Amino acid sequence: MENLTGYLEELGLTHKEAEIYVKLLKSGPKTGMELSKIVGSPAPLVYKILRRLEDKKVIYKISNNPMVFKAYPLDIVTNLLINERERELNRLSNIREGIIKIFESHAYSRDDLEFDVLRGIKSTMELLSGVIERTGYILRLLISEESIKRIHHWHRIQYERASARGVSIRVLTSASDMQALSLLTQIGEVKKLPFPLYTRFVIKDYDEIVILTDSEIEDLCVALYSKNKKFTRTFADVFDYMWNDCKPTLPDELIKETC
Repeated sequence: MENLTGYLEELGLTHKEAEIYVKLLKSGPKTGMELSKIVGSPAPLVYKILRRLEDKKVIYKISNNPMVFKAYPLDIVTNLLINERERELNRLSNIREGIIKIFESHAYSRDDLEFDVLRGIKSTMELLSGVIERTGYILRLLISEESIKRIHHWHRIQYERASARGVSIRVLTSASDMQALSLLTQIGEVKKLPFPLYTRFVIKDYDEIVILTDSEIEDLCVALYSKNKKFTRTFADVFDYMWNDCKPTLPDELIKETC
């Protein structure tokens, strides 16, 4: 059953969704309270996940009073999830084509691409502090899960101060940890990317950008800094393209237990 849960996660269900579906599949129709006891999770969380599974057509109600849920057969569910992943792949392919078009629309020569290369976490974070302080309008953050603890350690207060003075902070992230997402919502508006990230960048207004790696090792932490307006604007347009395509991370999804 653990292997089955893992396969269902690969097909797009969260760990908790897969666990509850498998329990329901194995045990037969159950109420939310019965499932809460089986999986050892609070009833409000279980009912919330049951509603999500029902929306995904993975389970269905056979009774409303009390609410009793039954799992769809495994072959139907796997076909449904595979079809959904195929639609997601097509969506990502369309995003890729859009990004390429945006990049190609900003034609500039290689001579215009001026970068400062920074090595080491301390020097990179000091530069980033200055970028945050200079922002007067908007900060765009593309953040991977690995880099969230860096924000908490180095810059959380600066982001909060920037937000307090009217700076709009938008965060695109691949993070799936609910506590990490909750931390990000404290510094700005957050949207979740459906694919992993291995680097991140910070764009100040439209005129400065810092592109960072995710290494936590001092000697391997490398960042690129540029004030090239065409280059920075291209990245800002790419960010806005993805931002407009993603759904917001809703506050009621930010619960301590990963769903």
